[in-house]
Amino acid sequence: MACGMWHVRGVALAALVALVALVAFVVLVALVALVLLHETPSEEEHPPTYRLTYPPS
Repeated sequence: MACGMWHVRGVALAALVALVALVAFVVLVALVALVLLHETPSEEEHPPTYRLTYPPS
């Protein structure tokens, strides 16, 4: 019976770790999306870097 209880605890611990990792991943994606959506309107004052990669004429 002890082995079964340890197995149940292991499965519960694995599920808890997976749930915490999933929540952390969702929060990270939400923060990245928020930063990207917040940064896009300021393109006029900060031109994209690809314009600076052309060789000077």
